[in-house]
Amino acid sequence: MNPMISIIVPFYNAERFLYDCINSIKAQTYQDFEVILVDDGSTDGSLQVLEKCIAGDSRFYIRHQENHGVSAARNVGIKYAKGDYLCFIDADDQVLSSYLIDLFQAIGPADSSMCGYKKIDMLSHEEFEIIPVRKTETLEESLLGFYSSTFSDWQRYLWNRMFKKCIIDKYHLRFNENISYKEDGLFVIQYLCASNGLVSCVDKVLYEYYRNSTGAMSKTWHAFDPSIISNLEAHKLIKKELENKGVSDFILAKAEEQAKAACNWIHQIILQTNSFHLASLIRIEKIMISILGLKKYFYWRTSQFFKLFR
Repeated sequence: MNPMISIIVPFYNAERFLYDCINSIKAQTYQDFEVILVDDGSTDGSLQVLEKCIAGDSRFYIRHQENHGVSAARNVGIKYAKGDYLCFIDADDQVLSSYLIDLFQAIGPADSSMCGYKKIDMLSHEEFEIIPVRKTETLEESLLGFYSSTFSDWQRYLWNRMFKKCIIDKYHLRFNENISYKEDGLFVIQYLCASNGLVSCVDKVLYEYYRNSTGAMSKTWHAFDPSIISNLEAHKLIKKELENKGVSDFILAKAEEQAKAACNWIHQIILQTNSFHLASLIRIEKIMISILGLKKYFYWRTSQFFKLFR
């Protein structure tokens, strides 16, 4: 009997995408799986679409919760997952038919496996592929990739990975429900640090990531949502996790640089949306001080100030 793989699909008002997503899962060549569909309080026709898609297929079942966010929805999925392995698929994305079998065959003695993906921008119609460059990665290599300006995009995602449920259970790993942005990267870092961090890579595209106007990242540029500051909270928790793991100073410096970049990105959104909330600005600076320490923070802000006059 083959090991069971649990697939967790959180969804909220995803009626436009669920049919294609579910059918791509049904088409898997590896058939020993269950799918936990977690409804995060949808108010559209998502449930009606699902009822048609999964009718008669006992491998699919739905769990319901009030609208508490994607982290809470994923935690519900973890709670009910019965599989030996876990995968996370977003409701507006699709997977290739060998997604499960290739990730499963690759994982072996490693702690997780990871594949390439295709990013499809539904607004610009641009497409590009990102494929892992190594066959295996140690913890240090994974962290270097996570903070690489070239490859960090694919390193931080959940959906191009397969996780071992025993590691998640052993270390009581869950998504932080207070984090609305970068909750996926935080979980990945916590998983890598809790385990030995060994990742086995599949050097081909198995996941199709569709970026559309309804996504959280697309909405941020139209109206400032204070919850986006949780992105910096995630960076704060990530750095703490890395410090506890005893990683190199080089990795810690990279983590700080990415936190700075995230801070600048949030400030750009505040400027573009004309959202000058004093409380939010103070909160941002307090988090950055906790990440960098007062001395580094002062040096960073001072250097940014003098750049304005160059």
